[in-house]
Amino acid sequence: MGWNKLVELIDVKKPVPIAIMGYPGMGNIGIQVVSYLAEKLNARLAAKIYSEYLMLSSNVAGIIIGNDGTFKLPAIEIRLVDKEPNRLFLVSSPVQPVPWGQLEVSSILFDYLKEKGVEVVFIIAGFVDRSLYNSVITFGDEEWTKKLEKLGSIRNKTIRSVIGLAGANLATAKLRGIRYVFISGVAADYLPDPKPAQNILDKLNSIMGLGIDMGDMGRKVQEFERKLRPKENLNLNLEGTKKGSMNYLG
Repeated sequence: MGWNKLVELIDVKKPVPIAIMGYPGMGNIGIQVVSYLAEKLNARLAAKIYSEYLMLSSNVAGIIIGNDGTFKLPAIEIRLVDKEPNRLFLVSSPVQPVPWGQLEVSSILFDYLKEKGVEVVFIIAGFVDRSLYNSVITFGDEEWTKKLEKLGSIRNKTIRSVIGLAGANLATAKLRGIRYVFISGVAADYLPDPKPAQNILDKLNSIMGLGIDMGDMGRKVQEFERKLRPKENLNLNLEGTKKGSMNYLG
């Protein structure tokens, strides 16, 4: 067992029934969704999980230095949204744990979530397949999956594996008997793409009644499309994308 440390910053006493989590990965869709929700819902940092498994992108231990010269250790960050009628956690991280530590870190995270009353987790991630660009693929809890399907989401028949912390979260939720909903946006390639994130946000906004302002995300999408226009201009090999899409990074 490696070195891990959970630090609580807020004493959360009232049960929090829902957690939404997203991490760096294909198109950075998961972390875009969670970061936007955190900003628009004025989420407060409730807890952090530090771990020797959370290394920098080159798989070395280190710190993240801000523009002002301050620095911090990579951590799983758990933010609290306490805005009626929704109480929920938003979970993200600037980096992925190394493969051999993913289940251990996920277990510590779910210990905390279960203690705080979480009943269902939404795991947001990304997938690359140009032929399905901007689709939303989902599976998991039947009640929530049906709600997402009514809004145009596709029940999964494409994704064959979910790796990274998103996959570890799914495994941990199933082992703990916690309801889970997996939601994947589909990007045209591996660039950070705000369009699939916008599509997921629209659906979460609808099924949860979050009431978030989507104006800023809309402007990000317009700027992205103006510069890159991925559906028309990216030089992608469709057959290669389909083959590559069988492996999935959350």
